[in-house]
Amino acid sequence: KRTPAIRAGRPDPTGITYIGDGAWGVGVRQVHDPRSTWYLERAAARRHLLMLRLNQQGLRVIVIAEDGEELDRVEVLPSNQ
Repeated sequence: KRTPAIRAGRPDPTGITYIGDGAWGVGVRQVHDPRSTWYLERAAARRHLLMLRLNQQGLRVIVIAEDGEELDRVEVLPSNQ
C-alpha cells in the first residue's frame, strides 16, 4: 500500500506519504480499492517486498512481487527541497 501525501486527514502535497504492508511469507489480505479510497494511491493483495534506497537526495521505494514483477516505484524528496 501507498498513500498520497497526507496532512491533516486529507491529501496535501506538503504531507507525509505512508508506505507499508510487505506481506512476504504470510497470507495476503483483501485491500481497499484505491480508486474509491481517498487515502490510497496504490494497493494490491499480493506478496511483495519493498526495496528502499535512502540518501541525501531522498527515498526511492521499488515494490517487487514474488514473481519479480515491479508493482510500484516512488521517490520521496526531503521536506527541505
